Amino acid sequence: MNDLEQDCVDEVIFLHELIETWLRGTADDRDLLLDQMQSRLGENFQLVFPEGFILDRSALLEGLKGSYGVDGPKHKVDIIDPVARQVSENVCLVTYVETQSDRRDNCRISTALIEKTQNANTAMNWLHLHETWKTPE
Repeated sequence: MNDLEQDCVDEVIFLHELIETWLRGTADDRDLLLDQMQSRLGENFQLVFPEGFILDRSALLEGLKGSYGVDGPKHKVDIIDPVARQVSENVCLVTYVETQSDRRDNCRISTALIEKTQNANTAMNWLHLHETWKTPE
């Protein structure tokens, strides 16, 4: 794995740690945590949910603002088997399995397009995320 690929895998893990903290409602500074999450999403970011609907950046952030603490302090988000593939000088495609709250029925395979930037606020920029339900094994 090269440096860019490792940085993108680390970014996937880090962003999901932020999301876990948000959904738990356990942030020391709620505004800072929200800023950290939204600064990572590119202006044209889109999320394709397993059910097939698409949210753009502004709609996703609006929904996120209203979800602080909704899952309680025991909520858990796990990232399993992340694999990065460099697709250009500064962009990687990362696939990984995400589970939430130790419920294997809430398990999805995700594919993220992530760009390494020169931005002073964040080194990584999420361009696109597509999630698909993972069938039980």
